[in-house]
Amino acid sequence: MWAVSKFEVTNGLPSAAAPAMNRSCYRYKDAMVSDWGRGFQGFRFITTEEQLPATGDELAAGATGCGGT
Repeated sequence: MWAVSKFEVTNGLPSAAAPAMNRSCYRYKDAMVSDWGRGFQGFRFITTEEQLPATGDELAAGATGCGGT
């Protein structure tokens, strides 16, 4: 089974270099499996972290987001 760890989508705003991307990262915890033979039932906890495009000092410092600074 595949699970999404990172998803990036353009915010649609034009910029000089390249379109700015909005990034979302996902973390999963406590996978659940059925005791009655129905297999994988999902995750008990799913954490979503959204990073907005870096600007100014954040950009100069190399902000990575999604688990970074």
